[in-house]
Amino acid sequence: MVAELNFNNPTVVALARYGALVVGKMLFLLLLTSFFRVTRKVFSCPEDARSSYLGNAKTEDQVKKMLIKDDMIERVRRCVLNDMENIIPFLLLAPLYILTGPADSTALLLFQIFVGSRFVHTITYLFGMQPFRALAFTAGLCVNFYFVFHIFRNSHF
Repeated sequence: MVAELNFNNPTVVALARYGALVVGKMLFLLLLTSFFRVTRKVFSCPEDARSSYLGNAKTEDQVKKMLIKDDMIERVRRCVLNDMENIIPFLLLAPLYILTGPADSTALLLFQIFVGSRFVHTITYLFGMQPFRALAFTAGLCVNFYFVFHIFRNSHF
């Protein structure tokens, strides 16, 4: 059975909603990175440190002081990178998974597990909470691997 990818399909609607949630979360983290950079006066580029509306550094010594690494900024940046490594495959695999015609309830459960795992992963990453971060990462990764397995098992190439 091949499902259609349109908004008449409740699984597609669910994917759109859950996909928007995880992308929105990732965008929030991008804003959080910017917020920390501006409020802590820690920048990745000299031109940002010199900018009158960001760092407002007047001397090269001031610029150098603003180009240091900040642990929290780096933690948020790594969280965003981890999101990109997991959310992008989810958004690519989930529509292919839907095309194989899974049960709506199964697809919905998998979407919920993935999205929940990414939110838990973000919280545990930002606050340095192991082993919960690893467990959340693994849950999301298992959903993506399940998609791959299901796509190969149920598609007719």
